Formats: sequence, C-alpha cells, structure tokens
Amino acid sequence: MKKLLAIFLMLIMGANMALAAQAPLINQEEMLLRMEENAFINIFDVRDMEAFNAGHIPGAVSFPLVSLEREMKAILQNGFSAMDAEIIVYGEKEEDAFSAAAILNGLGFTNVSVLGALSAWTGELIDLEEEIARSMRLFSGFDTVDIYGNPVTDSILSGFRLTMVNVWATYCNPCISEMPELAKLHHDLKEQGVQIVGLLSDVTDSMLRPIESQTALARDIAEATGADYLHLLPDLMLYKKILSQVTAVPTTLFVDEQGAIVGYAYMGSRNYNAWLQIIEETLQLLPAEEEK
Repeated sequence: MKKLLAIFLMLIMGANMALAAQAPLINQEEMLLRMEENAFINIFDVRDMEAFNAGHIPGAVSFPLVSLEREMKAILQNGFSAMDAEIIVYGEKEEDAFSAAAILNGLGFTNVSVLGALSAWTGELIDLEEEIARSMRLFSGFDTVDIYGNPVTDSILSGFRLTMVNVWATYCNPCISEMPELAKLHHDLKEQGVQIVGLLSDVTDSMLRPIESQTALARDIAEATGADYLHLLPDLMLYKKILSQVTAVPTTLFVDEQGAIVGYAYMGSRNYNAWLQIIEETLQLLPAEEEK
C-alpha cells in the first residue's frame, strides 16, 4: 500500500513538474520588453500579502500562492475566458513562482512565464501606500507625444493650479462641437493658472501604437475648430489610469499641479458658460495659494 501511495505521489509530482515546465523562465530585460509591448500584461506576485504591501513590482497584483488556485477558479466561474492572456509570475522563491505557473497551466492558461524570485528584479519596487498615492495622481507619470509627434510629460502641469483634461474621439460630434468653447476657455483662463488638455481615445491600436490616419484626422479637427491647446496620444500610464476607466466621450476631469484629481469627472459636452461655472467651483476645492 505504501509503495502504491509513493508511486501515486511521484506521478502527481511529475505531472506538476511537467505543467511548470510549460512556463518558460524569463529575465528582467525580457519582462520589461514585454511590459512595453503589451499594455494588458498581467503580473502576479504570489508572495503573502504582507510582503506584497511592503514592496512589489509596479503594476503587479497580489495572488498569494496559498489561495491562487481558489481565487483563479472563482474568476473563471465568473465567466473569464481569455485563457491566452499573458501572465508573468514571481514569488519569494523561484520554486514558488513555478508552482504558481503549474497551477495556472493546470487551470488552462496558455501564456504563462516565470520571472522567478523577486530578488531577480533590480528595478523599482513600490509599497502599497505609495501605490495608492500614485493612483490618486491620475494624470501623472506619463511620457507620450501630442498629435504632432512632440514629446510630452507631466511637466506640462507645472505652473497651472488646475488642468482640465478633456477625453475625446475623432468620431464624436459632441466632442468636436465643444472644442471651440474649450479653446476660448483655455486662452481666457491661462492667467488664472488654468489650462485645457485634450486626450485622444481612438488614435492608437490595441498595443497603443499611433494610427497615422486617425492622428492626422485629429490634427485636422483640432485645427478646424481652433482647439490649439495640447492634444495627447495615450501611453500605457494614461491608458491604465484614465482611458480604461472612461466609458463614453467626451469625459472631462480636473487635476491639480501634481496630477491628482480635483472634484468630479463630467460626461457629455457643455458650452462656455457651463464649463466656466464648473471650473470656478472646482478652483474653490483647491487650497488657497498662501496655504500651499
């Protein structure tokens, strides 16, 4: 009986090793390249929550190894079907990461890679408190281009108490109809430390690569409407923080000089006077100049 049990355990171990072997080991350079190429990559940290909260790879999500199978089964039962979604796993030890990969392979995921132990990562780590603080700074940390290909970073916020971020699309007639009004606001309110910035939602492909025909159309629209303020293409940061949350265009939000959201997000277009009232009300939510 003991011999049969030992053979059975060996078979189980062998099956797990075979599943783990399906997940290739990658290094940090390969992982960074994949993160750059795939805006929708999933990074699983399978350490315990305490370790995750103390410091993890930016963008990672916590799936402790002890509860990974149960949590993923619940996700699958809720109708998740993208079994080829790219997943990179790391843990406290390399063997933990391979164990997690075996679980994911066993559940049917087909695109799993293993970074290994977190010690293999020499890049930035972020604790939960700082990650929450960064998440509040919705319009920050980006490094993108405008519709003319000029590089733009969040340094554009410097010197402006309030930035109005208008998410629009080239197919959206209400977006286009309010752009002359936004251009007038942009020029009228600059001396008060207020600026308008447009963010395009339909000028990149699924990998966030610019679509030249769409970008050219955006340029034509901006020039025809006199909307001579900045219009940005989304990078990964802007996509994750803003566009992934937007369900309709136009959507407009306001941020302070650090990129943190102020007040509310507004759906739909408005005329000059309606936006002016909203801007004045939003400015009242900021600390007075002498308090800064």
